[in-house]
Amino acid sequence: MTTRHDPGLRAVARVREVRERDAETELRDALATERAAQADRAEIEEIIAAPAPSEGAALVLVRSALVDLHEPWRERRAAHEQSVRDSQDARGRWTQAHARRRAVEQLLERRAAERAAERARREAAALDDIAGQRWARQRAAARADAVHPTTTSQTSQTSQTSTGATA
Repeated sequence: MTTRHDPGLRAVARVREVRERDAETELRDALATERAAQADRAEIEEIIAAPAPSEGAALVLVRSALVDLHEPWRERRAAHEQSVRDSQDARGRWTQAHARRRAVEQLLERRAAERAAERARREAAALDDIAGQRWARQRAAARADAVHPTTTSQTSQTSQTSTGATA
């Protein structure tokens, strides 16, 4: 494929490629943020899920600590849920950018295939024309031999005799 064909469409393809790469980077970042938020949430949920003592002062201390953890747990849960939404949005943007880039690439490929097919048709037509001309010359020569068989054979005998006589 040469770059002289479809320069405008090639520019569009380059822009689509850059946008897809940007969307992919955004998706990677969003997924990393989601994993970090999930780890933070899991950490606090692990603390909350730990077995609590069932006796007196220790129970009061654990219960007080759990009450104090409620707000951080809500914040981490909300952060994790937001990061999940952000990564889903980023995935949607990347999918859309990928589809657009692929559509432009397919259009370029289709146009290149059409040019190749047209080039093959022109080449076939040229070869057909050459074959037709050759056939016409051979047919004309065959007709000339059929119309004047002695003249043609005498001419060839004369040329053979003259070359043999000088030798």
